[in-house]
Amino acid sequence: MNRIKRKNNAEHQELSPLDGAENEIEALRMKVQQLEESLSSHRGYSEKLRILCSEIENLVNDGMEMPIAFGEVPEGDVLSAEHAELIYNSLRRYEKMSRYEKIMRIITQSVHRSLDPGEVINIAIEEMNKHIESAENVCIYMVEGNNAVLKSFRGYTSNMVELLGVIPRPRGFTWKTIIDSKPIHCPDVDEDTLIGPKGREIGTMSYVCMPICHAGKAIGSINVNSVRKHAFGKDELHLLEKVAGQIESAINNARQAEELRKSKEELRDNIAKLRRKNRYERVINTVTMSLHQSLRLGEVFENAVESLHKEVREAEHVLIYLVESGNQPGFGSGSYAVLKAQRGHERSFLDKVERIPYPRGTTWKTIIEGRARFIPDADEDPSLGQAARDLGAASYVSMPLKLEDDTVGCIHIHSFKKGAFTKDHLKLLEIVAKQLETAINNARKTEALRMSEEALRKTKDDLEERVRERTSELQKSNTLLIKEILERRCVENELKQSLAEKDVLLKEIHHRVKNNLQIISSLLNLQSRKIKDKNARSSFLESNNRIQSIATLHEQLYRSKDLSRIDFGAHIRNMTNHLLRSYGVRNSDISVDIEAGQVYLNINTAIPCGLIVNELVSNAIKHGFAGRTKGNIKISFGKDGEKYVLTVANDGERFPEDVDINSSATLGLELVTSLAKQLKGSIEMSSGDVTEFRLEFRS
Repeated sequence: MNRIKRKNNAEHQELSPLDGAENEIEALRMKVQQLEESLSSHRGYSEKLRILCSEIENLVNDGMEMPIAFGEVPEGDVLSAEHAELIYNSLRRYEKMSRYEKIMRIITQSVHRSLDPGEVINIAIEEMNKHIESAENVCIYMVEGNNAVLKSFRGYTSNMVELLGVIPRPRGFTWKTIIDSKPIHCPDVDEDTLIGPKGREIGTMSYVCMPICHAGKAIGSINVNSVRKHAFGKDELHLLEKVAGQIESAINNARQAEELRKSKEELRDNIAKLRRKNRYERVINTVTMSLHQSLRLGEVFENAVESLHKEVREAEHVLIYLVESGNQPGFGSGSYAVLKAQRGHERSFLDKVERIPYPRGTTWKTIIEGRARFIPDADEDPSLGQAARDLGAASYVSMPLKLEDDTVGCIHIHSFKKGAFTKDHLKLLEIVAKQLETAINNARKTEALRMSEEALRKTKDDLEERVRERTSELQKSNTLLIKEILERRCVENELKQSLAEKDVLLKEIHHRVKNNLQIISSLLNLQSRKIKDKNARSSFLESNNRIQSIATLHEQLYRSKDLSRIDFGAHIRNMTNHLLRSYGVRNSDISVDIEAGQVYLNINTAIPCGLIVNELVSNAIKHGFAGRTKGNIKISFGKDGEKYVLTVANDGERFPEDVDINSSATLGLELVTSLAKQLKGSIEMSSGDVTEFRLEFRS
């Protein structure tokens, strides 16, 4: 039989209250050794064995949960081999259970004593390495991402640690245990498919692997390896299960302690934030109340710096500057940033910072840039002035004061400590700056209102004096005005009477012109009846039509209420009806389509424009529809922008292609081009299936 393996790790011996247990186990080992020596010789004395077994029973039962019973030792001097073997195996198992209970006591005490799971893991590894027989390597892995990382071990060389320090998912029995959350017991690796090549490389012949769980999920494993086959059994599995449970308790305790610590820190932070918020709200309330209670800008500034210096504990100095630029617009030479209120500075220092000339220091940098400046380390700020450095400013926050888009000043808070201010201070200063901007705006409006009132009073006095003077003048002028009004009324009456007489006269003139033209037309008709020559008679008819066109205009003016202009669309309709009658054409034979709204022309434009229409329509009837019984004439007249456009088109015989209207020898076309020039317009002709004349002119 092999003797019990003893492991001497004197450097890890436990201190008192476990010293008694160590002594008991040592005494038990000695008794077992005596029994081994007796059994190895296959002989002994029954009396001595009975005494020895009784002593061992008493010794072991003092610290065991289950009593040891060896049975009845037979009488005689020689002990049988079977009974001796039974006693020996029982003693070894209960000695092992005693060691395992010691492991659990020490681990349980460490869980109760420490909130550091790493310390508990190290103690567990140390105790299992000391007290588990045949355990060559004991280690614990914890999951980190997709790797199982070695956290504590005993029995590994540096080369082994390098090989097995990190196991990637899902290699080996370690990951199998973690993934399945189930223990693995391998008595013989020759029959095992889970162990990896690295495990075989270090000489593992049997192993036990137990998952470490938290919240129902495996987060690591305890691995115990041996270089002997069948080194472990149910007792080791039961032990590792208990150890894993204690480690889980340690992890839970640590996490609960960490959550408690975080909760306490969060509570402290929330209390600090609440207190800071209350202080900041007092600052804002102070400035707001001052803003509502006083229109004096200096008083608002003093209350603001006093409240900031008192409530913002990090602020050693608080300063408010306003820009004074004289009469020049904007910033430049001659501009100063003038200190309006401060707290924290001694009087001797104020002489250096009361008036800062443009563009020196961080004050002017804030004003020029027009944006907040948050400087946690003043050593890294080249714009900080020498006076502030001499004072010891280590960090600061600077906020511009604006009116609309113009920066009119700034507010600073300084500290002797670097990193003294946070974004909360920046937000507070921004709110205070908005309140101060309102105060500055109110002050300026108040001053402007006061000046306006003074100017208004002065203006009122001046106006009253001027009113008195003007009243006297108006009274004099009123008398003259009444007289002038009466005279003007007389003149207006005379003018109205004269205008009415002129209207009557103009109507009479148009009526007489129309009558005279009608007489001429009648004379031409009478004369034409005696002329036998067709060409001559045709010439008389054309002349008569031209006269009739002018007469129609005068008749329209005579009948119109407006003697200065004429509805040219209506004139076109009257004139074409006359032409059809004069040429003996029925409307059913040749149709005339007129597109013309109410477009008004004066008499000087209407006469030549009417003659052009007369010539073009007459030409279409005489030549375009000669020998034809059907046809169509289309006339359109309207205004396009500032131009007037007149078109006359017919679907009669095509106009000869070799005829140029600008150099035609016929009287009609020559008259058309002349009248177009008289209107300062242009006339164009297009010939095809439809012959179209287009006249454009300006009124």
